[in-house]
Amino acid sequence: MKKVFAFAVLCLALAGMMTSCSSNSPKGVVSEYMDCLKSKDAKGLIELLDLDEQMKDEDPEKAKEELASLINDKVLKELDKKGGIKSYTITSEKIDEEKGTATVGLKITYGDGEESESESKLIKDKNGKWKVPVEGGK
Repeated sequence: MKKVFAFAVLCLALAGMMTSCSSNSPKGVVSEYMDCLKSKDAKGLIELLDLDEQMKDEDPEKAKEELASLINDKVLKELDKKGGIKSYTITSEKIDEEKGTATVGLKITYGDGEESESESKLIKDKNGKWKVPVEGGK
């Protein structure tokens, strides 16, 4: 349970950095992540996280259910305080295929009118899919 709680805290941090259709490109993953945040799809968010290392000693389905519950209770409620996500724009994409890393620039507009800009880091998992890293990634 401690690991699941740590994942929820990290997801909160990620929500501050990144706020969403299935594409195996960094831009596609960030768009999907943002769309999941907009539609309050905690299970969809979890599928975009690189959790292989963190869940190697746990029952993956049970851990994902607990993490989804924590995301709903923490991350999505924090977004609700800002009126949710009104819109987002991907502003840049830098890919380093050699290292298996990418950075995607993002501008987010919240329902309360507040705007923020950030960069989101992504990594390639062991299957070659772009994922949002947990605990700093590679």
